[in-house]
Amino acid sequence: MKVQTPENATANANPMQLMEGGGASSFAPPAFNLTANGQTAQLQTNENEPGEAITDDLTYYVSDPNAKIRSNTAPASFATGKIPAGTQVKRHRTFNNGAIAQVELMSGPEIGTKKWTSFSNLTAAQAVSASGNRYVFFGDTNIYSGPFGAVLTTGTGTTAVNQTVAASNQTAYTISERCGAYVKLNQGSTVTGWVLEAGLRDQTGRDRGQYLVDLRTWLETRNGEVAALTGQPKKQRILGILSSMENVFHQMQANTYPAINTLSTTPTYTANAFTSFAPPELTLTMRSFIVALETDDPAEGTALLPGEDLDWNARLGVPQYRTQSDNLTPPEVTCGPTSFTMGAERLGYGRADMIAAIDAQLRTTMAADATQEQVEAQFETKAQEFLETFAGESNNYQKLRGGNEGVTGNEDDLAEGFRTWGQYEDLSYFLGWLKGFQRGTVASPDSAAMLGALHTAQTGNTTGGPGSEVVTFGQNDKLTMEHRLRIQNTLAAGGAVVLSLYHKGTDSSGTHITTVREVRADGLAMDDPYGQINPAYRRGVAGDAFKDAGGTGNRSAYDWRNDPDYSSTATDYADRDFTEDAAQGLVANESRGQNEVLTWAQINDGPKQLINYLRFYSRP
Repeated sequence: MKVQTPENATANANPMQLMEGGGASSFAPPAFNLTANGQTAQLQTNENEPGEAITDDLTYYVSDPNAKIRSNTAPASFATGKIPAGTQVKRHRTFNNGAIAQVELMSGPEIGTKKWTSFSNLTAAQAVSASGNRYVFFGDTNIYSGPFGAVLTTGTGTTAVNQTVAASNQTAYTISERCGAYVKLNQGSTVTGWVLEAGLRDQTGRDRGQYLVDLRTWLETRNGEVAALTGQPKKQRILGILSSMENVFHQMQANTYPAINTLSTTPTYTANAFTSFAPPELTLTMRSFIVALETDDPAEGTALLPGEDLDWNARLGVPQYRTQSDNLTPPEVTCGPTSFTMGAERLGYGRADMIAAIDAQLRTTMAADATQEQVEAQFETKAQEFLETFAGESNNYQKLRGGNEGVTGNEDDLAEGFRTWGQYEDLSYFLGWLKGFQRGTVASPDSAAMLGALHTAQTGNTTGGPGSEVVTFGQNDKLTMEHRLRIQNTLAAGGAVVLSLYHKGTDSSGTHITTVREVRADGLAMDDPYGQINPAYRRGVAGDAFKDAGGTGNRSAYDWRNDPDYSSTATDYADRDFTEDAAQGLVANESRGQNEVLTWAQINDGPKQLINYLRFYSRP
């Protein structure tokens, strides 16, 4: 049904158009001289009321919480009061070329009462036939009294609990009606209630999710088999699995799902002419294979196996979990560059691309005919300047290695090896510094320029690089189903999501930057470079995200922050914990942050909104 929108009216977007390509388009109510089927109506006049009578069989719901009531005798002016959002209404008359409507209230305490209001405050409901199966994804999918209405609860007062529909890949529902972002959900002939459509998956989405569950189980079995191997056979098996999965992921991106039972359990490495990215749901599983490959040192004199020299983290879009606690640059404050680096790896940019981007930045201030040897000498010179900037900080935690290991004063020796052994995230900070960026802006305001430099270094193209967009939150804003959907869609398309949150309870002076790894039914699974947030933490309640509730000691006294490994026993800096090699084999206490899940309650149910902003990185 095609329905025209009257002048000054607004139609509400349907989030299902953003998900799965399904669902009918949302629409505004019909124009003032049209019926529901688009035919000209026979207008009736009533001298006792303003405006024109109209035949309109559609059902509407008040969608604007600020739906002001207009005067019964002069609808161009306002009376007092508002029509509550979620009220079901029927339209009877129009005014001002359809911009204002007289409606009869069909729900609430004033059923049968007629009121005038702006037409843009209303959204039409639409019957849905043959919707196909829908499955509930989120564990907190609330049931509403109606579109735009209140959440239904059980109990009263402090014991009131929201009514929800259980998340399940097995329970199928259908949709019988749609209104804006809401749908009426049915199980068989029984009406379950109105829910937000963004919390549902269609059959294709459900089948994809189940396929990934089954594939993860298959991969975990392979992981156990790999753990039983040693030496070259172990590496050969891992490389075979990595290249095999690269092929599977490539097919999935074309909407083809290879039968899992036909996959070889003992694959051999195949050099693929394409690259692909892992679904976010498999990041942890694929990461375990890459870690096993990189931390199993070859016997002296052993040649690299085919494929062993590839950067599999960037190639598969499986970022290495990176803890800021082992950074050379001040560990306590480098969440931004560390999170940016994991996001860049998700997009397919590796450490070698960062080195090339730094070289390109250095060349902007050098002679056009500068040799690579001269560029590398300039790299060392500027790296020393960069590392020396931290020596003047008044607080130890703002110095190199947090003032530990006695590295301050030895910036010349550190700079000499920085290009060879420097961690990717420290190099990211270095590039940002060369470009004049602040530490805190690398992951967000300046991320587009940072990603653009990596894209140019990798491809040679100065245009067509990754996208970078931000969504900011006020202290009373909620992370909506639509936000969750955008996060999920970004990650599913090979993109990355950086998240900034408030981590000091009632103190809003500081924020922490982390990355989203996966959208789950219970919340956002994170790769947090600092550690694991206490699940009991709520913004707006006195406390600290990385301490026990009521904890007043230093964060190091609790088991939430990643433990740093400060050691000055290795005389060769290349053997210290702040190097690229050391970052590949983290122990459990150094990697607490990859076990992080921010629950939906933790995000939305505190006195104030936990999230400061979301930054979306998209692939070119």
